[in-house]
Parts: sequence; structure tokens; C-alpha cells
Amino acid sequence: MNKLLLNIEIEGLKDKVFVAGFHGIGSVGWITVNFLVEKLKAKRIGIIITEKMPSFVSRKGGYILTPYEFYLSDNFIFLKCNMPIVPETSENVLTKVIDFIEKGVIKEAFLVGGLDSRLKKEGDNRVRFVHTENLTEDLKKKLSKRENMVYLDEGLYIVGPLATLLTYFEAYRVPAVTVLPYARVDRPDPEAALEAAKVFAYIYGLELDYSDLIEQAAEIEKYLSEVQKKLEEMKERESRLIYI
Repeated sequence: MNKLLLNIEIEGLKDKVFVAGFHGIGSVGWITVNFLVEKLKAKRIGIIITEKMPSFVSRKGGYILTPYEFYLSDNFIFLKCNMPIVPETSENVLTKVIDFIEKGVIKEAFLVGGLDSRLKKEGDNRVRFVHTENLTEDLKKKLSKRENMVYLDEGLYIVGPLATLLTYFEAYRVPAVTVLPYARVDRPDPEAALEAAKVFAYIYGLELDYSDLIEQAAEIEKYLSEVQKKLEEMKERESRLIYI
């Protein structure tokens, strides 16, 4: 089974800014998207069901928080992955974005990832970015005017779900930018997510209160550590079954 179950008519979703980030380096993408969904009071509009999705849920207010969901707030549509996208589910989850592209839901995209801080030179706190060939002139000008942003160095690679989405957007000629602040590889990095959220607010002219993003750092780290622990336990159980 591989379905996207929406509680809104897709015909009513047109020309939205698609926002996504994942559990990569420093969990920067996930932390940023989770923060933006909360701050913009986005409402869940869809749940992705796949054959091999992680068998974990939690409670959020009066509903069940599922592994892969879509949220909507005004002109923004968010892909919120409450569990990491594993290789077995990656294609099934991300191809739902193609459906949105082909049906005119997505007009441009803002993606977030983390850049290994071990590559960082002393004193260099600039945020790297890459964009698709079809990026609008307006977005190019905004990026060029922000002093602490520079292109990602050639020869460095983006991998995983972000790379897949960038391939989709390049192929479908969707204007898309990916921001990549330096982030720690050994733990969740809310400070890096803060940099990404500030870029998002700058580009789209928003005023956000960032105080609780850093204040919740310990809670974020505890949650993500528990998620990783549960995934490892699940993989261990599955590997044992092979030999029974």
C-alpha cells in the first residue's frame, strides 16, 4: 500500500511554497520544519501511508502524530517527517511530491539540510546554499543581498532525501533553494536550525519569535535520541527474524 490521504481537495491547493527538511546532519532539516509548522500554526492536511514505514506513532494534542505528513499554512505546504525516511520508504514518500508538482500545487520550494561542521574553516559562519537552474530572479537577488550566504562549494555533495527532491525540482523546472548551515554531526543542532529559519523568514518577509527554538534544545535532543533508539530496536528485531 502506498497512498496519500488528504483531508482537503487537492484542486484547492495551487501555487504553494513547498518546505521540507529531514533527519540528516544535526537533524537541522527536521528541527527547522517542525519549528516553522508550530510558529505558522500550520494544519495537517494529509498523511502518507507506505508499506514499510516505521511502526511508531505519538500523540499531538487531540490526534495521532504519524511518520510522514503534509501541513498547510497560507501559502506554505510542509512535508513533515516525524520519523527518518529509511531507504525502503524513500521513493514511496518522496514521489508524492511529484504528484503535487504535476497538479500545480508547488510553485517553488525551500529545502533545509545541514553541512558537516568539520568542513568549517575558522571564522567562517556563512550559510551555504544551492538552487535549481530555474530559480526566480527575485529569489536570486534576495540570496545575493544576504551577506552571510554563499554558494555551496563545488565538489561537495548533497545526499539522501534532499538530493532526491532537488533532482525532482531540477527535472520539473521548479524554482527551489536549499540552505545548508554548518551543523554538528554528533547531536541535534538547534543553533544551525535557527540560522535556516532566519533565512526562511528573510526570504518570505516573516517575523518569527526564535526564543523557544534554543530553549527547547534539550527536549529536541531527547526526542530525536528516542526516535533513533526505537528505529535501532526495530531493525534489530527484524534482523533476528531472518534467522528464525
